[in-house]
Amino acid sequence: MKKYRKIPRGLRNCNPLNIRKSNGTKWVGQIGDDGTFCVFEDVVHGLRAAFRLLRTYQVKYKCNTVAQMISRWAPANENHTEAYIRLVCERMKCEPNFIPHFGSREEKDDCCRMVDAMAVVELGGDFLASDVLREAYDLAFGNNGKEGRVC
Repeated sequence: MKKYRKIPRGLRNCNPLNIRKSNGTKWVGQIGDDGTFCVFEDVVHGLRAAFRLLRTYQVKYKCNTVAQMISRWAPANENHTEAYIRLVCERMKCEPNFIPHFGSREEKDDCCRMVDAMAVVELGGDFLASDVLREAYDLAFGNNGKEGRVC
């Protein structure tokens, strides 16, 4: 008998970075929640929300480096934060103090690599295609002319 891996919750929810539901925040493309995490209409919208949220970390909370953003995203009381940071930095080929500029067209590749690496941690494997990440980045920051709403 073959054993099949269960589809990760983040993929079932089209929410690869497992963004928690929040009272008062309804993301573009969010169709509900599963009691804990947001559920999106598709993976592109789930990733779009992640890109927007990481940009908020930089602008509002002054979490600029990879290490600072991940420490806020995955706090030590819920995660092995240092291992999370280490894995993301290894996949990005950067140091923890590297600053990806979310929203910048020039640094789109760095930001997509960071979110892809975070998704590997959150989903327990490598499930995302680079074109999906790039599409979500463009949707998040208006690089395709479709952006209008903030959340």
